[in-house]
Amino acid sequence: MLTRKGWVILFVLITVACLILFLMFQKVFPGVFPSGSHHPPTGKMANVVDVRFEDPSALKDWREYVFNKKSEYKVEPDSNGEMVLHATSRGGYSIIFKVVNIPLEARPILAWQWRAEKFPTKKNRKSLGDENENDFAIRICAIFAKSNPFITDIVHYIWDDYFPVGTHAASPYSKNVRMLVVTSGKPTTSKEWVAVKRDVARDYRQLFGNVHFSNLKAIAIISNSDDTQTESEAYIKRIWIESAHSERIRKNRYKIVDDVFNLLSSLRSLKHFPSSTYKVAVSGTVGQVEKITSALGRISNSKRVKKSVGQIRTA
Repeated sequence: MLTRKGWVILFVLITVACLILFLMFQKVFPGVFPSGSHHPPTGKMANVVDVRFEDPSALKDWREYVFNKKSEYKVEPDSNGEMVLHATSRGGYSIIFKVVNIPLEARPILAWQWRAEKFPTKKNRKSLGDENENDFAIRICAIFAKSNPFITDIVHYIWDDYFPVGTHAASPYSKNVRMLVVTSGKPTTSKEWVAVKRDVARDYRQLFGNVHFSNLKAIAIISNSDDTQTESEAYIKRIWIESAHSERIRKNRYKIVDDVFNLLSSLRSLKHFPSSTYKVAVSGTVGQVEKITSALGRISNSKRVKKSVGQIRTA
């Protein structure tokens, strides 16, 4: 029979054990219990950003900041008649930005489709972003901050016509800005869109060395030519943000489709196998595959899988 002191000691030990288990559970399964933060669990984002510049109203949530004479940002038809964002600068430098407020723990992937038309000239090209020639046809920016929008770190994703992809440098104007070339060379005459996807949290760590801020506060678009007093021009079709988790799911879906297709192809190749049990085995396997593809939702809509299943049935 435990004494009162014994019961107190037992209660304390159970409490400590529960606390240890809770902390271990939080580490293995982060985000299951609220921790005082309003951030969503890893892999989930409260904000869904998908801007398609198909109508002038697409710019209603974007704001502009002018550094040195306005650049122009308009949603209008390009030479192919497609509605897009047309960004131009004639010796100016202004940006448009959109507040998104996405925690980096959600692993946001910033993606866009762009096409550069005219690059600033009069450059010596000794280094990326030299103080006297820090002009580019088009940039997409990831702005990292907490509650104070005036204390930020910024990554500029650049299309440059000279420096190769992967070239990076600090801005000559601010220690809090890093520039990274993600598309290089002059565009082809085919007017094709170039698609880019960036893991902004990973780029942030690689370019700054560590993470000072926990939020992707905003995204921005820049076309400028004020240093060289020349002209720049580019187009953006779409800009969106997805989670790295969603990207992995999509890739896994494609892999599963390929696996199912290969399985069905292998089964179909056995149709000449001289065994009376062949059709029974194949029939059972096909049934299981159909259940899997139906459960996987979009995968079951794969034309390749449906065609192969039909071929097995008629074998």
